[in-house]
Amino acid sequence: MKYFSVFSLGCRVNAAETNLFAQTLINKGYETRHPRKSGDPSIIFINTCSVTAKANVESLGLIRRLQFKFPKAQIIISGCADTQNIKNLKNITFIPNTIKESKLNILKSLYDPTIGDKFSHTHRYLLKVQSGCTAACTYCTVPILRGFLIYSKLF
Repeated sequence: MKYFSVFSLGCRVNAAETNLFAQTLINKGYETRHPRKSGDPSIIFINTCSVTAKANVESLGLIRRLQFKFPKAQIIISGCADTQNIKNLKNITFIPNTIKESKLNILKSLYDPTIGDKFSHTHRYLLKVQSGCTAACTYCTVPILRGFLIYSKLF
C-alpha cells in the first residue's frame, strides 16, 4: 500500500489546499497515514505559514523533523513559506505561491468533484475563494511571499 501524510499550518486557505491535495492522492490509490502509525508515508505534503516569524519557525521546524524521521519520503512544500529558507533544504519539492495560476490549473485537472471528499474529517467542505489579501499589515509577510491576487474562472 502507498501511504501519505499531510500537514496544514496557518489559515483556512491552506486547509482547503491541503484537503484538495489529500483528496487527489486518495483518488490515485494512496492511503492517509498519521506519522505515529505503522507504515511510513512515501509522500509528505506540508502547507506552510509565514504570517509571523513564529509561524515561519514552526513551519521550518516541522519540515526538518519530518525530513529526519522519514528520510525516504518525498516531501512537498507549499504555502507562504519563506523561499530563502526552503531553498537551503535538501530533497524538497517546493511549489511556490507565485505560480498560483499554474497551481490552480494543476489542482483543477487532478480533482474530480464527482468522486466526493473522502479525506475531510468535517461535514463542511472548504472552498478556496482567495489566496491572501491586499492589506499591508506591518507584522505580515504573506502579501510579499504569496504575490499579487489573481482572477481565474473555474469553468
